[in-house]
Amino acid sequence: MKKTDQFRAESRQTLLGGAATVGASVMVVKIIGLLYKIPLMNVLGAEGMGYFNSAYEIYLIFCMIATAGLPVAMSALISKYLAEGNVKKIGQIYKSSIRAFTVAGLLGFAVMLLGADLLAGLMKNSNARDGIAALSPGVLLIFLTGVLRGYFQGHGDMKPTAISQMIEAAGKLLFGLLFSTLAVKKGLAVPQASACAVLGLTLGSALSTAYLLIEKHRRSPKCIDGVVPGVQYGRQSPLRELLRIAMPITLGAFITSMTRLLDTFLILRRLQHMGFSEALANSIYGSYTTLALPIFNLVPSLTAGVALSLVPMLSSAIQKGDRTTEQSLLRSAVKIEAILALPASLGIAAFSKQILNTVYGNHADAVELTAPLLSVLAVSILLSCLITSTSAILQAYGRVDLPVISTLVGAAVKLLTGYLLIGNPNVGILGAPISTLVCNATVLTLNYTLVCRHAHPIKGAVGSLLKLLLSSGISVAAAMLAYYFLDTVLRIPHSTLNTLASVALAAGIYLITVLSLHALSDDELEMIPLIKRIRRTPKKKDIQLN
Repeated sequence: MKKTDQFRAESRQTLLGGAATVGASVMVVKIIGLLYKIPLMNVLGAEGMGYFNSAYEIYLIFCMIATAGLPVAMSALISKYLAEGNVKKIGQIYKSSIRAFTVAGLLGFAVMLLGADLLAGLMKNSNARDGIAALSPGVLLIFLTGVLRGYFQGHGDMKPTAISQMIEAAGKLLFGLLFSTLAVKKGLAVPQASACAVLGLTLGSALSTAYLLIEKHRRSPKCIDGVVPGVQYGRQSPLRELLRIAMPITLGAFITSMTRLLDTFLILRRLQHMGFSEALANSIYGSYTTLALPIFNLVPSLTAGVALSLVPMLSSAIQKGDRTTEQSLLRSAVKIEAILALPASLGIAAFSKQILNTVYGNHADAVELTAPLLSVLAVSILLSCLITSTSAILQAYGRVDLPVISTLVGAAVKLLTGYLLIGNPNVGILGAPISTLVCNATVLTLNYTLVCRHAHPIKGAVGSLLKLLLSSGISVAAAMLAYYFLDTVLRIPHSTLNTLASVALAAGIYLITVLSLHALSDDELEMIPLIKRIRRTPKKKDIQLN
């Protein structure tokens, strides 16, 4: 095998491996999240979840700043200097990142703690104040976590990121449920009980940060502060180089988070403008954000590892001038995103009510309200996944400023659409997912146009997407027919069993149609462990001949 072919194959395997590692951890995290939110919904109710999610949306602004730009910038630079063998620069980058983001974390901590009253007032949700204050220490912790994850990702090691995410989720589940349950038993009001649940998230973040610090110290105990023994550092700080990459990505993440926060303001204010009380508006908002959004965010979170793995590897291929590997990585990244996102988009749109009944069966009113919202959101799943990958492509090509522009335009479209629709009595809360769909379509269109103009067109991607779309359509149609037969013809009363059986049938048909239509190349099929094992298993006839 030629060196270029070997490098290309190794790059694809690393891309899939990194995506699989993060994807598996996210799957565990999301399962824990559901296990957390279902009983938490029972403890706090839709109103309490409205207070909880309002505080969490503010925290997410700092979370996105800490975990979006910096880890990507660190991973890109560290992978670059690893390829050059420049250990000195790697140490400088880590040390500068720790110092800068500790200061940023302390500022964020102060804003949330001292400004809790102001922030809650701006949201027109005064009862969210205690939850905002309880989350303030988590801001400092998430900034430290972002530095440590970026350091490991730059070395091509996604496991610490994955494990830290699972620790954080497990801590949130354990402490959040424990504290909120104790608060309710002691007779605390719903806003205070919600704040106790939020405190569990802060403790989960503390455990996650502690693990990453221990892991960093264990692997390099003599350079925990980023200073490599025996290396003489120059006077020039690498902070400017780091911020040059990180700031535009961070700005894009900040715009996204601010849009989500403004969306929260918009929903609560527009619903109250139509005559709903603050408590009822919180219940509607809590149902939407607790039932619909976590399911919508599940698939984009699972495929986020593709972007994390893609940036350092694509940067390396560009640095080496290997155009063949570039195209191979681009195609593989898009296909890995689409192969899961396409059937999920169609399937969740078709089975939104059945899925919500399976997960939140004890909240019939909330399910009835949220099912149409989830159906609209589901269409955006593929768009959201492809936005992440196209943004990562532009970042790898050094155009970290371009995703910021498309995100800003999309945010403006979302807020304008949401304002017009949510305040319309004939549309109401349905305007929230519609605005998300319009926003994502706008951002993806701009991103893809920019990729074709400033990077390289992704050859063969459209044909593969059409094949995957056809496979998804066939499998989801079969699932709908199967569910109708089980529920209406056979009259099997167990909706959950009917749903699971239909989904299992769809998965089998989807796999068959993907293989039949050759939606994936032979090399890409070899990247999938199960198919690789089947293909390499000697047939009985071959064994006899030998």
